[in-house]
Amino acid sequence: MKKGHLLQADYTRKTQELAQQRQAVEARAAQLETNERQMSDYLKALFNDPQVLRDELELRAPVAFQRAVVAMANEMAKEADLPEDIRAERNRLREEKRQLRIDKMRTDREKQERDTEMSKTRREQLTRSYAVWVPAALKDAGLLDDTDGAHNRDMLAHVKGRLLQEYGNTDWSEEQIRAAAKSVAESPSIKMYLAQRGSLVTDPEQFEKIFGPEAMAKLRKHEADKVKRAKSPAKPAGKPSKPSRPVTPGKPKQGTPGKTFEQIRDEVGL
Repeated sequence: MKKGHLLQADYTRKTQELAQQRQAVEARAAQLETNERQMSDYLKALFNDPQVLRDELELRAPVAFQRAVVAMANEMAKEADLPEDIRAERNRLREEKRQLRIDKMRTDREKQERDTEMSKTRREQLTRSYAVWVPAALKDAGLLDDTDGAHNRDMLAHVKGRLLQEYGNTDWSEEQIRAAAKSVAESPSIKMYLAQRGSLVTDPEQFEKIFGPEAMAKLRKHEADKVKRAKSPAKPAGKPSKPSRPVTPGKPKQGTPGKTFEQIRDEVGL
C-alpha cells in the first residue's frame, strides 16, 4: 500500500513538472512570435520612411551618423569642382546603387513576409494534423481511456514531455509522435500506473502491451489450467461440492473479459 502511494505521488509530481515545462515552452514560443512581429513592423518603417531611418540613426548611432554626414558633405564639395558631365555620371551611378539597395530590401522584406505567412499556414496545418495524429498514437500505445478525460490529459502531458525531451520544440512528425507515445507506454512507471488503476477491462493485446509476452504466456497457461481443472472429474470422497459449470471444449480463452488488470495480476501471481 505504501509503495502504491509513493508511486502515485511520484507520478503526480512528474505530471506537474511536465505541465510546468509545457507552459514555459508555450510562453517562450509566444514571446518569440511577438518579437518577430515587432521586428518586422520596425523594419518596414525603416525601409518605407527615410525620416524614420534618419531619426533612428541619430538616436542609436550618433557618432557614425555625424561621420557619414560630414563625409557626404565633403564628397559633395569635391564634386562641385568637377565638370558637369562627370557629376551627372556620378549622380546616375549613385542613384542606380541606391535603387538596387531599395529593391534588395524590398525583395528581402517580401520574402520575410512570405516565410511568415507560410510558417503560419504550416502551423495551422500541423494543428489539424496533430488533432488526428496524437489521439491515434495514444490509442495505439494503450494510453487512452474513453471513460477518463483526466487520465487522457495526463498521458498527453507525458507524451508532449517526451517529444520535447527527444526532439525539441519543433514541428513533430507523425512517426515521432507515435515513437514518443510508445516510449511512454513502455516506461516502468507508466506500466505500473496503468496496472494499478484497476479500471481497464482486460484485453489480451492490451494485457501483453503492458506486462509483456512472458506475462501473457503465463496468463494463457493459467487460463488453460483452469479449463483442465474444470474438466477433471470431481473427487469421490469428502464433502460434496457444487457441480462446476460445463465448459465448452475448444480453444482456451485468451483473457477474462470483465476483470481488471489488478485482479488478473493477483490471480496469476504477477
